[in-house]
Amino acid sequence: MTNSNESLTRFTWLIRLGSLLKVPLLGICFPKVKTLNHQTAEIQLNRWWLTSNHVGSMYFGALAMGAELSIATRLLQRLYKEKIPLSFIFKDASFQFLSRAEDHVIFRCDEVELADQLIERALSTTDRCDHRFHGYAYCVSNPSQKTLEFKITLSVKNTSTRKAL
Repeated sequence: MTNSNESLTRFTWLIRLGSLLKVPLLGICFPKVKTLNHQTAEIQLNRWWLTSNHVGSMYFGALAMGAELSIATRLLQRLYKEKIPLSFIFKDASFQFLSRAEDHVIFRCDEVELADQLIERALSTTDRCDHRFHGYAYCVSNPSQKTLEFKITLSVKNTSTRKAL
């Protein structure tokens, strides 16, 4: 798993294109992959008029999409690179809002290794596999202050037609 600027830029464009086709609301948020390595995934969403609410902070829906994407980034990378036969959904979510997101927001999940473990477990069974991931978000202008803490359950299922070994 590489974290070079070129590979992150290419992956960002793949996510944007895929989002426009599959999840258009996420696509218009123009997500950017800032970091992706064996431990951490960071996604940036810019606050602009389409992602802002009536009080000038980032809209809840945009915050939720950024949080979801920070958790699913490693899975999306493996789906693209390895063509693994998995589908996924988000089963539940909880958010704790700590301050208003009045700037561009970076969503961070430090449980990428757990995502890999979930993927391997799902590939070895025909059952749906779930894991609850934790993360947080902060504004670009103040990285030391968390804006949001979130917990989201990612549910993954093997979609191969043959029975898993």
